Amino acid sequence: MAIVGLSGVVLVSHDGGKSFALLQQDDRKGLSAALAPNADTLVTVGEAGARLIRLDRVRGAR
Repeated sequence: MAIVGLSGVVLVSHDGGKSFALLQQDDRKGLSAALAPNADTLVTVGEAGARLIRLDRVRGAR
């Protein structure tokens, strides 16, 4: 599960939403949508276009 929003905020949960890990994007561009093609990858779309995020690097996301 992933939630994206303003200022490049990405919240990722691997336990059905009981806990979340924050992955703040450096450029702080707003994000409007996310798709997880697998458990370790998130594709986001927003102000800066499409972006691929590797979730295996997010502390606490697994």
